[in-house]
Amino acid sequence: MTKHRHDTEITRSELLSSARIAFSEHGYAGAGTEEIVARHGLTRGALYHHFGSKLSLFEAVVEDLQRELSREVERRARRTRGDHVDRLRAGFRTYLDFALRPDFRRILLTDGPAVLGWDRWHEIDFDHAFGATRAALQAAMAHGELGPSPVDELAHVLLGAVTQAGLEIGRSQHPRAARRRYGTVIDLLVESIRR
Repeated sequence: MTKHRHDTEITRSELLSSARIAFSEHGYAGAGTEEIVARHGLTRGALYHHFGSKLSLFEAVVEDLQRELSREVERRARRTRGDHVDRLRAGFRTYLDFALRPDFRRILLTDGPAVLGWDRWHEIDFDHAFGATRAALQAAMAHGELGPSPVDELAHVLLGAVTQAGLEIGRSQHPRAARRRYGTVIDLLVESIRR
């Protein structure tokens, strides 16, 4: 790797890290670009060079959070003992657990849909979650844990329920209590599709 490329990656990483902190603490509207760049001694020119705008930087932070969530969903699902349905449930529980994190709540669940618009926000969420959910359902069906069902439609419905549960936890004044309630409902929903 060339020094220039290495420096570029470091600068981009520092901007994402700083922006995540600022957007989490102050929200999109309250986070100033000067604050974002100052945390690592960068310039606004560096921000605009790498991301083009504050909005593009915010979208990159949303994508970064989604990637982090996807990695954790996969990790927890792999470590779960039980069948494919249990691993699917573990992935959904991970999403709901992330909804308790202040950065995830503020950036992804509150500001994400408002700043990026519902369609773009949903597209990012879908890009990171649909394939894994579909694969988990197919594996469960192949092993006889679920009855034959239209896989894509089932994945859409389950993801819709989990996404809405996450949004409700994110908006709640009492997120831990909301996490328990919605977690119970999601567990019941997943169990109801088991053969």
